[in-house]
This record gives sequence, C-alpha cells and structure tokens, in this order.
Amino acid sequence: MHRELQEGLKKRQDELAAELAKKTELIRQIRELEKIPIQRTRGFDPTEAGGHGLMEEMSIAELRERLEFQKRQQEQEVEFKRESNLTKKEQEAQKLMDEAAKIEEARNRRKAQNDQRRMKKQSDADSLAAKTKAAREKGLLEVHGQIETKKKEKAAEEARLAQELKEIRLQRQYLNANAAMVEEQAWKQLEAGKERQIRNNQNERLIEQCGAN
Repeated sequence: MHRELQEGLKKRQDELAAELAKKTELIRQIRELEKIPIQRTRGFDPTEAGGHGLMEEMSIAELRERLEFQKRQQEQEVEFKRESNLTKKEQEAQKLMDEAAKIEEARNRRKAQNDQRRMKKQSDADSLAAKTKAAREKGLLEVHGQIETKKKEKAAEEARLAQELKEIRLQRQYLNANAAMVEEQAWKQLEAGKERQIRNNQNERLIEQCGAN
C-alpha cells in the first residue's frame, strides 16, 4: 500500500507537471502573440483575428474560450483520474479485506479441526483407559474366584482325607490283637501314604494357587 501510494503521488506529480507545462506553453504563445505589433486602423475587437496570415490564427475571445474549454477539460480529466484511482484503491482494499477474511476463515477452520482431533484423541485415550481398568478388574475378580474355588476344593479334599483316616482308625480298633499286630504296620504304611498324598495334594494346590495369583 505504501508503494502504491508513492506511485500514485508520483503519477499525480507527473500529471501536474504536464498540466503546468501545457499552461506554460499556452501562456508563452499568448505572450508571443501579444508581442506581434498590430496595426489598428479602427477600434480593437477581441472577437476578430489579427489578420497576420499565421496558421490557425484566432481572435482573443476564441483563444480565451479555447483556453477555458481546455482548462475545464483538464480539470475533468484530473477528476476522472482521481475518481478512477479512488475506485481502484477501494477495490484493492476490498480485495485485501476479502483475502484477509478468507485467511481468517481458513485459520478458524484449521483450529476447529485441530480441536476436534485433540478431543477425539483424548476421548479415545479415556475409553482405552476405562477398558483397560475394566479388564484389569475383571481379571482380578476371575483370579479371586479361582483362588476361592481352589480353597474350597482343598478344604473338601482335606475333609475327605480326614474322614478316610478316621474310618481307617475305627476299622483298626475293631481288629483283634493278633491281626492288629500283623496289619498295624500295613495301616501305618497306608496312613503314611495317605499323609504323603495329602501333603502332595496340598503342595500341588499351593503351586497352582501361586501360579493363579
């Protein structure tokens, strides 16, 4: 805009210089005409030509009329150029405003898109966190249920083995002394085997429970 203003000022100065040169030339011509001696035998009539045989010779009144007409014409040309320049500047200013509006609109559109992408990313992250938390809690519940099941199975197995041991002891009491003497060792071995089985089962369940935990 500064460059355009400088160009407009330079153009205006050139127009004024050309107009001044035209006026100066007209004044010079008028003065040259005034220097020519005129022989008057009668009263001066400004509407008549001098009669000196010059090309395009005209009277003072016609010259003044032409000068006034040319002055008005130059003023009209200057006014037309001024209006044209103003119109052109207004159009260029409007164009710049339209471009600025388009740029602002594109910037706002990009900002809205970035905000939308950021909100979607945050929503996806929250959803993933919620799903991860739910899956973790579900896994903990499943592990807890498995542990409780293992505990129940272990308690049932221990109760069954205890019942078997009790029955074995009762059966051993009803045996006669000799039979008890003979089979006592066998019952002891059987009892020891049962105890070993109980310990092995307990160890296996503890190992399974540790693995589940």
